Amino acid sequence: MVALATGRAKDILLDDYNRPKTFFTNFVQTGCPNVNSFMKKIDGAFGKRGGCLFYEVGCRGPMTHASCNRILWNRTSSKTRANHPCLGCTEPAFPHHDLKKGSIFKTMKYLGHFPKETPTGENKLMFYFKTSLHAAGSKK
Repeated sequence: MVALATGRAKDILLDDYNRPKTFFTNFVQTGCPNVNSFMKKIDGAFGKRGGCLFYEVGCRGPMTHASCNRILWNRTSSKTRANHPCLGCTEPAFPHHDLKKGSIFKTMKYLGHFPKETPTGENKLMFYFKTSLHAAGSKK
């Protein structure tokens, strides 16, 4: 708004969806307290501290561009910091899966194991391979 009011609107860089890059460059996962669990492929659940909500609860943080964990609501918190999965509400395809029954707060999977959607920038096969290796290693 300030840029518009001061005649500097051309200085605002926009992404492919005409959103200001200042707010829509990073993923919601950036700044999430569970990001280490995501890297280690540790599942989380509602009401349970620790563990990534992407693998079972349908968190869209690794695929959603937004500033939720940088700007924080009321300078205090965000959904993921309160251990709630990101819904991906800032993405053009929202609502995802057309809100089909069973698609909310649940990670849609192939064969009951592999997430249908992988984090943006991840090669699906490599992601599945790493996830399988970690799952096999954690059962020991």
